[in-house]
This record gives sequence, structure tokens and C-alpha cells, in this order.
Amino acid sequence: MKISFVFIFFLVTVRTPFATSEETVKVEYYDWPATVERFLNFNPEISAARMQLESARFNLRGSYSGFFPSFAAGLTYRRTSSPVQGSNNLSSLSDARENYGVNLSANQNLFSGLRDLHTVNLADHQFGAAANSFVRTLAELSYQLRITAGRSKFAVSSLSLARDIERRREENLRLVQLRYENGSENKGSSLLAAAYLDSARYETLQASQDLQSTEIELARLLGITAGNFLPQSEAPESLTIPEQPDLEALAVRTPEYIAAVWEEKAAKSNIEISRSQFYPSLNINGSLFRQDTAFFPQGNQWSMGMSVSYPIFDGGKDYYGIKAANANAASKQYLREASFLNMKSKVQTSWQNFFAAEEKLKVDISFLRAAEARAEIARNKYNLGLLSFDQWDIIENDLIQRQKRVLETKLERNTAQANWLLLQGIPVEVQKENNVQK
Repeated sequence: MKISFVFIFFLVTVRTPFATSEETVKVEYYDWPATVERFLNFNPEISAARMQLESARFNLRGSYSGFFPSFAAGLTYRRTSSPVQGSNNLSSLSDARENYGVNLSANQNLFSGLRDLHTVNLADHQFGAAANSFVRTLAELSYQLRITAGRSKFAVSSLSLARDIERRREENLRLVQLRYENGSENKGSSLLAAAYLDSARYETLQASQDLQSTEIELARLLGITAGNFLPQSEAPESLTIPEQPDLEALAVRTPEYIAAVWEEKAAKSNIEISRSQFYPSLNINGSLFRQDTAFFPQGNQWSMGMSVSYPIFDGGKDYYGIKAANANAASKQYLREASFLNMKSKVQTSWQNFFAAEEKLKVDISFLRAAEARAEIARNKYNLGLLSFDQWDIIENDLIQRQKRVLETKLERNTAQANWLLLQGIPVEVQKENNVQK
């Protein structure tokens, strides 16, 4: 189903302490796909999360350094002087001698108890956790966008309904006053109808203010710092209620459970890294150097060697390090199992809320249709004097409450849908259709 969501940026004159009366705000038009595109590209929190993911990616690449040789170059300069022969006076020194040296050294680890391999595995798990964290952040911000977009649609619809109710109350007041003037209605009914009109005007004002609040929140999510805009048309994507879901299949795909899985994997990698301390370390190294009294030194000298080291005793640090790593891994395993059970329950609850909101909307719409029909009949009967004001008032108020209730239920359904998508970590996506309305 093709759904549009237009943000109309009105050309307005801005009067603030930071702007002159001649300054204006540019008019821009966004449908829902364009809104999502701007949200993904300009929301500062998404940009920050994306940079965190890039940082984790570079850390992963850096973890491979243990498999490559390391090279170092050095340059030395030394100036020395010695006392004149036969003199005990330290100030009587011979001419100073200068010495220059350059060197190039290389070192390669051949074996470190597989520490380098497990370090890469740990970095890979940490990158997986960072990628999952990015998905969670994107899903949470998408949830805010869906909720705010739904509230914007609700605010627009509420404002439109409030204006319709205000017009309806004006017509009712004229009708009651006309009957009051010809003596077929009492003064109390006339005053009550006037009070209803005042209440309707207040609700119109309140709906207008609510709309302004949602505009500010939408601007924040879209990274817009200036401009007045009014969302029109429909709220974001409307999903079909899924059948009874496979709780276990959905639970293991939730970002919260995936985060627990990555933490367990990282803890197991730390166990292997701790074990590597009990294995010998084998390295080869070589160096090329020159020394001379003039710069640039001449004459090549070189050396090459191999070293093997084996830890014998370090006060129990490595032993207890493994114990701690094992305990931490066991803890992460229990947390993963608890996360699975928790997510399974949340998936069931979220689906039930989504299903209930959909069914409730159908019921409220049915009641609204009945209320509209009853209100039309009651108005005609009141005009003909076949219905008292009190009876007509009950039916009119029921219609208004039903109209408001349908809007509230639509908002509740949108919230339930947003929660359902958030739990699964599903972010908003840019759709192919791009229906810009002007």
C-alpha cells in the first residue's frame, strides 16, 4: 500500500532576537520516503553511532598486526670528550669526538600460544557487538520517528476534528437558541450549548499547541534547526498483523539477545587468551646498523637471533586469570539464556498488544459508524421536536467521544506497531516510491 507523509515547510517571517524581520525560512516538501532518507542521513545520533561502528571496524583490522613483522629504524648521535693525558683538571679536556649511528631492526613472532589468533577472534566478536549496537541504536531512533510521526498524524487529525466539533457546536447553539427564542427550549439548554462551544474552542487551541510540539520533535529527529512545518497525510508504514509468531525464532533475532550472544563469545575468547600465557613464545629478530665518526655512517654490520621464553612463575596471576575468565564466560552464558527467555516473553506480549490494538480499532470504528447514524437521526428528530434536548445531547456527546476515541485507538495501534518493530530491531527504510506533494 502506497502511503505518503508530507512535511510542508511554510514560508514564514521569523522574529527572534537572532533574526531580523526580513529573514525567511525556505519551503521544503517531504513525503515519507524522503523523510526517512533525511532522518538516516542527518540525524546526529545516527551519525555518532555510525562513527562508533567505524571505530570498531578499524580496531578489528588493527588486531591482525600480531601476524606481521615489526620494523623499527633508529638514528643516534654521541659526542664525547676525555681529559688531557697527565692532567687531573676536569676542565682540561681533549677535543670532543663525535659518533653517528643508524640502525634498522625487524622482529617476527612465530608462536605465542595462539594469542594472536584469539586476539583477532576477540576483536571480531567486539566488532559484531558494535554492529549489533548500531542496529539497536538505529531501531530505537526509528521507533522515536515512528512514534513522533504517529503523534503528528494524531495531532493533525485531532486539530481537524476539533475544528469540525467547533463548527458542529456552533450549529447546535444556533439551533438551540432559535428554539429558545420561540419558547420551545429552556434557558439552561441554551447556556449548556454555549458552554459546549467554549469547550470546543479550547480543545481546538489545545490541539494546535499539541501539533506545534510534535513539529519540534520531528525537526529534532530530522536534524532540522530552523523552519515551521506541518505534517500532512498519513503516518508511516502500516503493517498487517502477523499470524501467531514463532516465539523462539523471533527471540533469537532480537538485538538484545544477539548482544548477549556476542558478549558470551567475547568472554570465551578471553579464556583462550588467558590460556596462551602458559605456552612458550618464539621470536626471531634481526638488525642492520652502521657506526662512524662522520655523517652519514659507512660500513654495514648486522645481527640475527632467535629467542624463546617460557613463563615459570608469576605469583599465580595467569592461573587465577584463567579462573576469572572461566567464571566470566559462565556468567555470560547464564545471561544469554536469561535473555532468550526474556525476549521470548516480550515477543509474545508485544504481538498480543499489536493484535489487540488492531482488533480494538475495528470495534471503535464500528461504534463510530453507529454513533454517526444515531446523531444524524437525533438531529432531525430534535428539529421536528420529537426529541428533547437532554436526549439529543447524550447522542451528540456520544458521537464526539467516539470520534476522539477512534483517533486515540489509531495512535495506540501505531504505538503497538512501533514497539513490535523495535523489539525485532527493524529500522525505517527508504522506499522506492517518492511521492512529493506540493
